[in-house]
Amino acid sequence: MSRQGVVPAGIVHQLLDNENYLDWSVWVKTYLMGEDLWDIVESMDEPPKPEDGDEFKYWRSKNASALHVIQISCNADAFSEIRNITSAKEAWDTLEVKFKPQSESTDKIISDDEANILKDQYQVYTSFHKAAQNGDLNAIKEFITRYPNAVRTKITHAGRTALYVAAIAGHTEIVETLVGKMSPEDLEMKDIRGYTPLAAAIIYNANIKIAECMVKKNKKLLTMLVPSMMPAALAIYNGYIEMGRYLYSVTPLEDLILPENHIHAATLMAQALYMKCYDVALHLLERCPRLATTLDIYDKPPLAALVDFSIFPSGCPLKFWQKRIYEC
Repeated sequence: MSRQGVVPAGIVHQLLDNENYLDWSVWVKTYLMGEDLWDIVESMDEPPKPEDGDEFKYWRSKNASALHVIQISCNADAFSEIRNITSAKEAWDTLEVKFKPQSESTDKIISDDEANILKDQYQVYTSFHKAAQNGDLNAIKEFITRYPNAVRTKITHAGRTALYVAAIAGHTEIVETLVGKMSPEDLEMKDIRGYTPLAAAIIYNANIKIAECMVKKNKKLLTMLVPSMMPAALAIYNGYIEMGRYLYSVTPLEDLILPENHIHAATLMAQALYMKCYDVALHLLERCPRLATTLDIYDKPPLAALVDFSIFPSGCPLKFWQKRIYEC
């Protein structure tokens, strides 16, 4: 059978061709993630060198595995584009530039000249990514002076801007610099997982100063779902109690108790109970008692948390806050 018709079982449904890049990229990425190989493709760092010893050997093995998956998922024409490439990341980027349509609404394949331009842009933003990741404030300032729109450009395969990168790395000064150059709407951009830069800051380092900077710029972030919880609930769910308390304290209560937001307020209350953040749960309960029996995003009422964790063991005396919740 010719290469055009050989489909690797369990990886893709069709070999990459000029028509199916969007579906193909999802299939291959999902497979690589499942095999713990996607980090090789997504990483913006320089790969280790042979003199790095075991680190290089580990990278070489994962790179070869990821590259092989990409190679065998291509038809003959697509494979010819990467035949001489030895880096999985470079192979992925080459195929993206060559085969990805300009938009999901068109099947137009970009020309070689356009592909070269995109490659040049990619190289330019690689330095911007490294500066944000490594905390090089001077390089960031210099870059956005030359390229003002860089602050709102997605520079990673995960659809993240430099603000995401700096927030994840915990570089407060860089975050403040980038936010200062961005519009409030820019902070609402989401990556491919549905996370805003604020959500990234919550999940990866719980830096309250970074959160304050973003919230000050755009208070709408406090009630945006990321992807299924409000930020305060997301913080508490991930165990970042102080971050959760801060976000709850600045989230407009009138927004939380709107009927259309009851499911998300109930989710926040439930997570507060699960994580023993009782002050937040009690504050919400006192202001909107009906939340106690409102179903959250998991189709359970917050009071189910009391049962799940046996907060009220039979025969045990109740503390003040326990009595208050019990009465409600």
